[in-house]
Amino acid sequence: MENKELMHKSQSFIATLNLLIVEKMEQNLVAFNYLKELNDRIKKVKEHFQPTIDAAHNAHKLAIAARDEILDPLAEAKEGLTLKMANYANEEKRKAGERARIEKETADQIERERLANIAEMQKAAGFLEKAKITVTQIKQVDTPAPFIPKTETAPGQSFIEYWSAEIENKSKIPLDFLLPDMVRLNQIARQTKGQTTIPGVKFVSHMVPRESGKR
Repeated sequence: MENKELMHKSQSFIATLNLLIVEKMEQNLVAFNYLKELNDRIKKVKEHFQPTIDAAHNAHKLAIAARDEILDPLAEAKEGLTLKMANYANEEKRKAGERARIEKETADQIERERLANIAEMQKAAGFLEKAKITVTQIKQVDTPAPFIPKTETAPGQSFIEYWSAEIENKSKIPLDFLLPDMVRLNQIARQTKGQTTIPGVKFVSHMVPRESGKR
């Protein structure tokens, strides 16, 4: 049977199915008989195209195998080289951040020592209230964070900064950020047929026609 003829017969059959109304038992019986015929047509279409698909699939597999024999080592080399460059960029970023942290801690310490000297002079001069204020300022020292320059790169090279989250303590995560385990909930629904209770969950069922010949 030619593809065009097969297409025409299928479209005509589908048009008939689209006109079916299933609201009564008699109509349901008609639909069930059509379902058996539909399954038979589906089987024949698959059988008609399977030899062509098998031949194309085998040719595709051979071409993919020949390509991957050369491409896979190149892809692995690219991945390794990219990882080395990423490690370099991340290490430079870490070093810059560490330098900035030390620079800020040093600046904070210098500022605290300066204020401590002022507080001592204020106490010595009898300005006790002012000295108390200065001591409070010492506890609140927070100098501006130093500028962290971008990581130096090769000409034409660029990096994209990706942010991600890492879980430190699951018990502290707000409920808004926790997704229900639908795979597990659906499994419980099937196993118990809804005869169990889980707060916030409703178990429901719906009917799906079983294909003819399947149990």
